[in-house]
Amino acid sequence: MRQERAVLVVEDDSDVLDFLALLLLDAGYRVRTAVDGREALDVISGWRPDLILLDLMMPKMDGRAFLNRRQVDPGLSDIPVVLMSASTAIDSHPPPADALLPKPFTIDHLLMHVESLTA
Repeated sequence: MRQERAVLVVEDDSDVLDFLALLLLDAGYRVRTAVDGREALDVISGWRPDLILLDLMMPKMDGRAFLNRRQVDPGLSDIPVVLMSASTAIDSHPPPADALLPKPFTIDHLLMHVESLTA
């Protein structure tokens, strides 16, 4: 039996956050959530996810600031990140993430990224 993989979902929209958490739980993943990059750092300080689903536009610490922090922190740099965004501006200046998931996205597309980066 495959070990249950852990995913941290970082999203400031509570409806999207709840939906993603339930979807991933139903797919067999262990899930924790955070509403911004600062809270994500707090969660990671006591729990190591196998993958981070990260929204780009959030208050306090947005996805780009979190990714910048990830690049210089050896404890974060090896955790894969899927960046989720409705912004088309990131196409010209993509942040340093392992995958980009444009919003809106399909459930199949999301699960494909999650599965491939946690395998």
